[in-house]
Amino acid sequence: MIYELYIFIWWGIIGVTEQYILGKTERMRYLKEVELIAGHIGRICDSTIINDDEDNMSQSSMSKPLNTSTLSTQLRIESEKDLLLALYRHWKIECSLRYSMFTAVSLKLWIIKGEKRLKQILAEMGPKVYH
Repeated sequence: MIYELYIFIWWGIIGVTEQYILGKTERMRYLKEVELIAGHIGRICDSTIINDDEDNMSQSSMSKPLNTSTLSTQLRIESEKDLLLALYRHWKIECSLRYSMFTAVSLKLWIIKGEKRLKQILAEMGPKVYH
């Protein structure tokens, strides 16, 4: 029964985070939903770590339990700060910066000046990042 609660909370975290990343919900509503989910996590988990981060929150670290007697020590949901680069784990840093909505809009990549800013940022990061 408790394992199912973890699964439902995990899917809730994924849904709320997906809505925020894709711009389907406002930041304040996202933070309220994260607070609500954190309350549920606190009720269920003893070993939950919650960071109050105002920019980004991504929940991770859920492992499968062996039995229900050690459930609270084996299942854990953590919140940690992460960049709003949804495709960072799948693409090179250049592509992730270029095609993520947050950086594309903030750098105005549709104009030449924005493209120059992106190249400057990548150059400052180092030669291994930008090829």
